[in-house]
Amino acid sequence: MRLPKFLLRYQFGLTNRPSRFYDELVARYLKALDGRAALAPKIFTPKPIGSEVRQQQTIQFNRLINRLMKLVRKWDEGDLDIYVIPHPLMGRLTFREILYFTIYHVQHHKKQVGTIIKRKMNLLKLKVFFLSPLLLLYVLSAKAQESYFDTMIDALISENVPVLSAEELQTKSNFILLDTRTKAEYDVSHIENAVWVGEKDWDLKSFKKFNKKQTVVVYCSVGYRSEKLVKKLLRLNFEKSFNLYGGVFDWINKGNPVENDHGVTDSIHGYDKSFARWIEKGVIVF
Repeated sequence: MRLPKFLLRYQFGLTNRPSRFYDELVARYLKALDGRAALAPKIFTPKPIGSEVRQQQTIQFNRLINRLMKLVRKWDEGDLDIYVIPHPLMGRLTFREILYFTIYHVQHHKKQVGTIIKRKMNLLKLKVFFLSPLLLLYVLSAKAQESYFDTMIDALISENVPVLSAEELQTKSNFILLDTRTKAEYDVSHIENAVWVGEKDWDLKSFKKFNKKQTVVVYCSVGYRSEKLVKKLLRLNFEKSFNLYGGVFDWINKGNPVENDHGVTDSIHGYDKSFARWIEKGVIVF
């Protein structure tokens, strides 16, 4: 993603087809993989390593992910769907699809590691039969897999920006709620008492009217756009600024109400077709 876009366009061309959804892309990959011995070349096959090296590799991996996310944030949403790059099994994929695939591949290997650990724990169970039932249950219980939605959100937002869940927001009182979507999205529906501030070009001077000691919660569709404003507010010393995790999509998916000028409504703006698929409840509007 660091290559100049003119070079990407020259080397691989562009596409006008819409990006595939996450589930559709994974299904396509598994179908392409069926019957093939898709083993990595020996040069990429990891060798047994000690805990110290493993820790260093984990740190390096996290750095690479953070660098990737910085690059992603520099790209326009539309460009993610028109620039392509070849995949060895699936052919030309859009950059959005490549990012989806990266999320899937990391989760896949994370699950494999979990399986290996679970096997070792089962052996431990046989050898150390005198473990207390409570400890044994803890050791052998597999951690629930993150939902696809949470995986997508975690890939979009930064770990350095404070977040607030929909459940936590419901317990708050006396807070400022800011909506950073477009006016068209806001007019379809928004969370009660949300103040529309737009998705970019914020007049930061206008925020001086707010009490800096008060809690400020910012949201958009899923949390990507709102995070940018939270960063600016933190720099302005609004120390209790939070990004609503999962945005209004997660809010409405958990059965919470939204409203517009006519009162409570089931309508929710889907942003675009690639993101609207994450909406589980409500009537999607474009």
